[in-house]
Amino acid sequence: MVEDTSGRKRFDSRIPWLVVVPFLLITLIWAWGFNTFKLEERIQGEFSIAAGVETIKIVADVGNLDVMIGSSGKVTFEGTSLRATASQELLDRATALPFTFEVVDSGDPKMMIIRVPPLPDGFRRLPPKKGDEKDQVSPRLFRQLNARITVPVKLSVILESSRGNIRVDTRQAPTSVTVEAGSLMLMHVAAPLMVSNGDGDTIVDQHRGPLSLKASGKTRVTFAEVSGPVSIVNSVGEVAVYLPEHSSIDLHAKSLTGSIRNVFGFKSEPFGGGSVVKGKIGAGEHRVHVVAEKGTLTVAGGK
Repeated sequence: MVEDTSGRKRFDSRIPWLVVVPFLLITLIWAWGFNTFKLEERIQGEFSIAAGVETIKIVADVGNLDVMIGSSGKVTFEGTSLRATASQELLDRATALPFTFEVVDSGDPKMMIIRVPPLPDGFRRLPPKKGDEKDQVSPRLFRQLNARITVPVKLSVILESSRGNIRVDTRQAPTSVTVEAGSLMLMHVAAPLMVSNGDGDTIVDQHRGPLSLKASGKTRVTFAEVSGPVSIVNSVGEVAVYLPEHSSIDLHAKSLTGSIRNVFGFKSEPFGGGSVVKGKIGAGEHRVHVVAEKGTLTVAGGK
């Protein structure tokens, strides 16, 4: 964590980039030994947002993305791209087309889609995705984008990624983040938030608004204010949820295989091989449903 000029703690976006480097090196060494050929380039650009657009959809393959507040009327990006394969000839083929963000037609005047171009013809991705095992002939290509993207704060954001580390900071419109595998950090979202992480740690910090979260990995959620329904389901890993003491909630917490720790004095009842806790705080206005399928669950209070 670092501290900005306002005194608010912010996540250092360099950390996920450093985490992925060993993974990249190990993967490349495993795949081709030391005889790899790669091209790393700087990328930078901006896209004007047409009148009437309400949602920005970002579709990436493999990479580390940092989505931040931007100026009105445009989306900007800057960072690096990396492509690596087994020979110079293959690298020349793989890099014949640009590897950066592009805008594609969404068919919806209210949505703007920004994506990473698909894999070049004749290559298979590394690491592979489900279904790629059918192709055992095409040469393998590793691609990765590390980028900071700015989006106007009051536009909705939909972000989809196969593998990578995602950080989203400060949104005031509905936000949805889906990653098949990677780490997620979502901070200061004051709007409905939908999160799906198939494999990796997930952190939601200082959230205000409805929340729907499905994850597999260590999960921590901290609310600045509970102002709508909350559903948190985690398949594997520890879960910690921090609720403001002034909340008005109806809590239903369940751990299928482990214990539940709560600071509100609610009685824990046995439930199969795990436990369940139910109780109301204040008037019980907002339903908070939390399930830890395999792992311990902590429900704590905050100011």
